Amino acid sequence: MPMVAIIGRANVGKSTLFNKIIEETKAIISAKSGTTRDVLYGEPLWRGKSFSIVDTAGMDMPGKGELERNVLRQVERAQKEADIILLLLDVRTGVMQEDRELMKKLLKEKKPFLVVVNKIDNKRSLAELENKEWVNLPVKDFLPVSAKNGSGVGDLLDAIFEKFKKAKIKLKPKEEEETIDIIILGKPNVGKSSLLNKLLDKEVAVVSNIAHTTREPQDITLKYQDKLIKLIDTAGIRKKARVERGFEKIGVRKSINTLKQSDIALLIVDISQALGSQDKHLASLIYESHKGLIIIANKLDLINHDKEWHKKFTRYIQMSFPFLDWAPVLFTSALSGEKVKKIYDTILKVEEARKKTIDTKTLEYFVKGIAMVHRPLKAKGVNHPRILGIKQTGTEPPRFEIAIKEKTSIHGSYLKFLSKKIREEYGLEGTPIIMETKHIKI
Repeated sequence: MPMVAIIGRANVGKSTLFNKIIEETKAIISAKSGTTRDVLYGEPLWRGKSFSIVDTAGMDMPGKGELERNVLRQVERAQKEADIILLLLDVRTGVMQEDRELMKKLLKEKKPFLVVVNKIDNKRSLAELENKEWVNLPVKDFLPVSAKNGSGVGDLLDAIFEKFKKAKIKLKPKEEEETIDIIILGKPNVGKSSLLNKLLDKEVAVVSNIAHTTREPQDITLKYQDKLIKLIDTAGIRKKARVERGFEKIGVRKSINTLKQSDIALLIVDISQALGSQDKHLASLIYESHKGLIIIANKLDLINHDKEWHKKFTRYIQMSFPFLDWAPVLFTSALSGEKVKKIYDTILKVEEARKKTIDTKTLEYFVKGIAMVHRPLKAKGVNHPRILGIKQTGTEPPRFEIAIKEKTSIHGSYLKFLSKKIREEYGLEGTPIIMETKHIKI
């Protein structure tokens, strides 16, 4: 898909403009320099056509550490891959030396670009563009916008379309094909961003040993075996009591909201250390969300292992998360890429399981056969329950309703037993199963 990249100094309003163009609050907005770290992708719709737009970090990010180098490398990569560049300036701070250098670089590269001046909120700020510092710039045509209130954004989108037209880049109508939304979850520093990069064979997420490097969920959509898969990287989540105020709190809230809207979760755990309370907290969140789940045992490169070790660690995970014993466990190394691509095939299997429907007669025959061998346990009362029938009432996740005689009840352990048998018989690995009872008067 044709791509537009928004670049510029810190705090000129890149993320605000990005959110306004895509018409959703995806990027975190803050007056603090260096808020944006990862490149964020969006897909706006204009005149019935769509393109990809990228929000980037400020190119004057302070500091020269590993994190800053990785962030700037991401910005440069996005700028290189983009078909059109939006150089965003700030009318309030005026033209800075960094702005002039960026403009000269864009003119030298001869890539299509637009100079957009932000924070034009009134006639007075618009009149600033007639001052000497603006008039003497090598580019004379500016697009005035107010990213905050949206004025001028429509004209900007029209100008982007004209640039595409001159470059003979054809835009297509926005695809309405259904996507499988995959959220990547894990505590800080378990390798979520590294895994995303390896899954895509491309460095799209900033990787650093500094906790909470990723601040807002970022997503990339790809096609695998004719299925559209959206991979969503998220901020590391800790227990609520330990979450710090500011960016971490915002990032965690966005991650949890993204989980609610996703189809399948990849829970990343670090197998080079023991599972802790943070892992169990995340496991509980996923369980309560009723989403599909694949547990990714990452950092295989850090341990000596054999086949028996895999079995032992799988049992250890299942003992730590007994309520998630239905989730497949995949052992990977996001660093080396070992067994990472197997995740895609498992995603398709889990999605198929989430959507599977079972014929009522076949299901009743199977369940009643189990009940003849393993008599249903009562939860309370005198009489043992008798299963009168069962039917599937929903998908994503599969939901079943068991009919029993009124004034009887089935013990929760027996419902779990039935869920396990149904899962094994019909291949429902990786998805929770919801079992409900209905009383019938006979």
